[in-house]
Amino acid sequence: IDKEHFPLDQFRKFSKEAFDYSQLSLLDSGHKQGDYELRKEIRHYIFHSRGVNCSPQQIIVGSSTEQLLSIITDLISNSTYMIEDPLYKQVRDLLKRKHVPFEFISVTENGIDIEQIKKLNKEVVYITPSHQFPTGVIMDLKRRTQLIKWASEKQTRYIIEDDYDSEFRYSGRPVPALQSLDNTDSVIYVSTFSKSISPSLRVAYAVLPKKLMQQYQNKTNIEG
Repeated sequence: IDKEHFPLDQFRKFSKEAFDYSQLSLLDSGHKQGDYELRKEIRHYIFHSRGVNCSPQQIIVGSSTEQLLSIITDLISNSTYMIEDPLYKQVRDLLKRKHVPFEFISVTENGIDIEQIKKLNKEVVYITPSHQFPTGVIMDLKRRTQLIKWASEKQTRYIIEDDYDSEFRYSGRPVPALQSLDNTDSVIYVSTFSKSISPSLRVAYAVLPKKLMQQYQNKTNIEG
């Protein structure tokens, strides 16, 4: 975050407006998926900025991508994950810590290697398609379509799309999220405000497919 250009006056103004009237509900423990009004605003934001199509009931708010990935791995248990090579080590370390088996898949100039994914025949793939870290590669439309087709072939297959800094572009509009192309209910969309606002804010969010959302609510005994 460039502190010299952070819009502090605007941030202060909005903060004052938010706390200017009585909100005793803020003293409660809150909803397990996150505050409903916040989820509603996140849904509005990601639809208009990234093309993500979902309802507030499908959104889970957490403190970090790692926390959300931990929840996701609990939901999709007994599966072998495929992760990009290279990829930032927090994801790899979390999978190791939770004893989740995984395989590395090479990243080419057009994104993750689809042929390798097909050969391995595993269930879950974790990708950063809009800005691969650390290579900076953007997955092209053809490969995105192939990946969604791969996921649609089995009900147990999922794509975890980490869209962590997709808003940042030197020119042109950001590439729409992979989730915006999905009509198979197979993409789990994960992102955070750490890059666009501040890492100290500690707000990340995940959009679960409807079939996984029901499973999550059953596990946590809540309604959206």
